[in-house]
Amino acid sequence: PSVPGIENEILFGNSDTQTSNIKFAVDYAAKTDETYVDGKYTVTITIPSNNVYLKPNIVITQVFYIQNDYQPYKANPLYKVSDDPITVKTKGKVVGGHWALQMNIGEVFEMINGKDIFSYYADNNNVATTPAIEFDFTKADHSGIAYSNQIVSLNAALDTASKTAHMQYTVTLENGEKLVKPFDIIFVNPFKAGTAAAIELPGNKIGGATANAAQSVSVVDETGKDIYSWNKTNNALELSSLATDGYKLTAAITSVKYAFTKNAAYNNFAGQLQPGTKFEIDAATGIISFDNNGAMLQTSPELEVVATVTFTDLSVVTVKIPVKITTKAE
Repeated sequence: PSVPGIENEILFGNSDTQTSNIKFAVDYAAKTDETYVDGKYTVTITIPSNNVYLKPNIVITQVFYIQNDYQPYKANPLYKVSDDPITVKTKGKVVGGHWALQMNIGEVFEMINGKDIFSYYADNNNVATTPAIEFDFTKADHSGIAYSNQIVSLNAALDTASKTAHMQYTVTLENGEKLVKPFDIIFVNPFKAGTAAAIELPGNKIGGATANAAQSVSVVDETGKDIYSWNKTNNALELSSLATDGYKLTAAITSVKYAFTKNAAYNNFAGQLQPGTKFEIDAATGIISFDNNGAMLQTSPELEVVATVTFTDLSVVTVKIPVKITTKAE
């Protein structure tokens, strides 16, 4: 037959009683169940009768199945979360002298005999070398994630705990079939909010009261080690030695903005203040000011300040600071 990869050979004898042989063969060019339903093939051989009125045609039918036994590549055991689908996790690395959220595709898959996937991908499973293995995103929506020159990276600061790059690889078998398999790279925000110290302001203090939200800012790394916090000696927010020496952070890429959380508690409190009352927070310094001009608070609202700490092009951490305005005078 003319079907690629399927061959048969028929050897007829010279007499009516001699046994004849029919041989089927399948090679790597045959399509599998990736192309055909169940990979089912039916070969029919018809030996016509020289007199259909005396004896019918001889019809021989052979049904067989070809299934693809391709084994997907495995995740790098050092970084894997799972093999099905391949999922690995990273919190970035130092690139060009500073920390960056990126990962080389070669790190995603296991090494075999010292070779990475770009070298061994065609060693087994009838995988063709042309075209070469291809990597891409699984869907169009991959905002904030880039892939170029074998490197997957985030091109915007990560403002959530993690972000997943949904990727896929495509290999072409010797029979022309293309296999597309998904894999995920989970980028973990290297930093998170630490424990923020609560703030209290005496709401009935004559002349008003202030407090500094900056003193409550705490940013730690994934293991809980200090990254950015208040230095009592220098009276300022500072990066830790781990931040500067390990993660290569600098003061130039570090900034903080402060704001009250405009929730129900805030609206209920601010909405009852009379004109002329001073109730504000400096967005740049974190200084909270409250002066009720002698009116006596009888309740103690519990509010919240959000300190948004930004490490440019790398990470955004939201630190929530409890703030209580008490009925105290001092």
